[in-house]
Amino acid sequence: MTNILLTNHCQRRCPSRVDLDATEDVQSCEMDMRDLITVADMIVASGDLRAGVLAGEPTPHPHCCEMVSYLLARGIRVVFFTSGIYREELMDELEKLSQESRFRFLVNVNFPEIKTGQNLLRQERFIRRFAGVCDLGLNVSRADLDPRFLSDLARRTGVRNCRIRVGLAHPIVGEANEFLSPADYREVAGSIVDLAEAVFDLGIVVSLDCGFTLCSFTDEQLGRLRRVKAETSFICRAAVGIAPGPIAWPCFPLAKHNRIRIDGNTRLKDLQDRFWNINNELRGRSRKGVFKECDDCVYFEHRVCEGGCLTHLIPDAGIA
Repeated sequence: MTNILLTNHCQRRCPSRVDLDATEDVQSCEMDMRDLITVADMIVASGDLRAGVLAGEPTPHPHCCEMVSYLLARGIRVVFFTSGIYREELMDELEKLSQESRFRFLVNVNFPEIKTGQNLLRQERFIRRFAGVCDLGLNVSRADLDPRFLSDLARRTGVRNCRIRVGLAHPIVGEANEFLSPADYREVAGSIVDLAEAVFDLGIVVSLDCGFTLCSFTDEQLGRLRRVKAETSFICRAAVGIAPGPIAWPCFPLAKHNRIRIDGNTRLKDLQDRFWNINNELRGRSRKGVFKECDDCVYFEHRVCEGGCLTHLIPDAGIA
């Protein structure tokens, strides 16, 4: 899936994310329609008709809904990443988008203990209104927080038969952010298994985002995840991100480390291959994975596990 960054503005200040200033080398921080058409052409030509629309928060873009409508009209399935914290006049426009079969929201939720200035009541009201087309997303940056609050949230808002996408907060190369240390992965793994079991009766499936390691879970925990149909992968699935410019990068943690300008001649497969080769080169400069044991791991050798996010292996990751 290709991720399209409409703007670098967001009203929240999540500790695991920073202002990437994705467009520091272009004049505008908002994508224009000409660039969106270029990106849409590239996606359609690739045959992989999926796109994530995100930012920070995409709705501050003045033509956000118009741009999403254009992508849908091109036959592209859209996952709309959002906080769900909107001004009321925007809700009717989003209601129209939600009627499209190729459209879904992914509402990014923070742990209640993390103070980010978000209005939890407004967010819950949004989730309740769009419960039929909502998935939930959670980024874990601390091991001492319990993700099972999402089970209570789903029951309060009527969310059913969807996914909860759980990601780990990784270092952002060239920036300072709050991220989860690999030393805490095993503790977090247990809480994720508990969450997957807590929401299973609602028809909700927990899906692991990239950066998890196989050895973070015990065999017993992997069996429990399988029993509740959790979606697990321990291979990097980082999607190409495209920001105003248009500029492409391999993923958010590497957004400032490696980016290239694209045009109407750029092919998505070429971008994916280029970023794949660069990432392999970066990983080859140090140990294979986030743990010393990765170097001799048979599961790493046979590509069952990729050893976690390579940003942990880059010296300036997480350091301003």
